[in-house]
Amino acid sequence: TQSTWGSPESSPLMGGHCSRGPPPSLPQVLVGVKSATGRRDANEDRCFALRESEDVALFGVFDGHGGPRAAQWCEDHFGAIAERRLRGQSAGNVVQLRQAMSEIFGEADKSYLELAQRRHWNDGTTATVLALLPSALGGVWALANVGDSRALLLSVNARPEWISLDHTVSTDEERARVEALGATVDGPYFGVPELSAMLAVTRSIGD
Repeated sequence: TQSTWGSPESSPLMGGHCSRGPPPSLPQVLVGVKSATGRRDANEDRCFALRESEDVALFGVFDGHGGPRAAQWCEDHFGAIAERRLRGQSAGNVVQLRQAMSEIFGEADKSYLELAQRRHWNDGTTATVLALLPSALGGVWALANVGDSRALLLSVNARPEWISLDHTVSTDEERARVEALGATVDGPYFGVPELSAMLAVTRSIGD
């Protein structure tokens, strides 16, 4: 996308956390964040908006479940993993960019699970991550997600468009995939079917 970073860094964050870094040298981008605890006792949402090099600006949203530790770990570490793997990537090479985004999620999941297993944690989190890379056009975006935290693309001259995919058992493809792996689907509970592990999402970081 041809968005750029501007001076109003963020709207106030309510009931959650967000790490921030300095504005990148890409064209102007405005960042705003709001989070609500909802029915839970504590807020398990986390996010980041940062730039760790001249090559890429990164934004992430994480909706934790089972506790805040997976989402907090992603806020603290996901950006560094993504920046390292995206450094030097060509914004015009779509195949390499898709592969890099997949590897970022795989490395993050593996690293968090190693820590969680040592400490006997059962937390998990959704992850929706956007990377902005400089190009001759001003900026190219790449987005990837696991779970059901959604990304919506808004444009002045076009209709809003969902650009993420929900990974839940409400999706026929995902339900067939997890059932083929031996999982069972229960419910629905509160109108939403769940895995036998009492999870509504079929892909996540952690768990």
